[in-house]
Amino acid sequence: MPGSTIDKFYSAYNDRNPEVLRTIAHDEYRVYDNAASYSLQEHIDFIKRFIDVVPNFRFEMQDEIASGDKIVRRWIGRGKLEKEFFGIPPGHSFAVNGVGVFRLAEGKIIEGWTVWDQASFVSQLTAK
Repeated sequence: MPGSTIDKFYSAYNDRNPEVLRTIAHDEYRVYDNAASYSLQEHIDFIKRFIDVVPNFRFEMQDEIASGDKIVRRWIGRGKLEKEFFGIPPGHSFAVNGVGVFRLAEGKIIEGWTVWDQASFVSQLTAK
C-alpha cells in the first residue's frame, strides 16, 4: 500500500527509528526540503541529529492526496527543543505546517520533496 510506505517515512521521526527508511527507500532514494537535499544515509543521519535535539517531535497528518505514483501529505510538526539548536537555548516549543510530496517506484520512495514554514519555525524559537 503506497500510504503505508509514507506512514513508515513519517514514523522514522515519530517512532524515533530513522533506520526504518532502509525498508522503504528505493535504490535511487533522494529527498529535498526547503534548502537541502539528502541521500538515504544523509537523511538517516539528519533524523538522528534532529530527534536528539527535539526528542518529542511529532508529525500530525492533516490531509493525503494520491494520484498515480505520487502521494501528497499535509502535516503539522510539533516539538520542543531539549538542547541548544543553532545558538537557541532549549525550552522553546513550536508547531509548523508543511507538505510532503513523494514519488514511488516499485513500492518504495524514490523521491520526496518537503516544503515547510521555516519563517514561523524561526519566529517561534526566537520569541521571548
